[in-house]
Amino acid sequence: MTQLKIDMAFIKQIEYDDKSRAIVIAIIQLGKMLNIRTVAEGIETKGQWDILKDRGCDELQGYYFSKLLPEDALNEMLDYSKDCSSMFLPIK
Repeated sequence: MTQLKIDMAFIKQIEYDDKSRAIVIAIIQLGKMLNIRTVAEGIETKGQWDILKDRGCDELQGYYFSKLLPEDALNEMLDYSKDCSSMFLPIK
């Protein structure tokens, strides 16, 4: 196993629901203890992003960063960001 994916069902309520936040934090901590990367799916708000990056989630994906893109648009975005840091962050 190389990664733990955190389902968007948990991410959706992370800002408002203590139990969802506790589950997500536990998954991130488990990943760190096992030396496995954690990936959070379905990030849609800055609040969700802040909680996850503050807790050390390794990879973040969701509409907050980009809507689904056709291949040519994705390649253009990757070409544009290749000189940036390893994480492409939204400007909002």
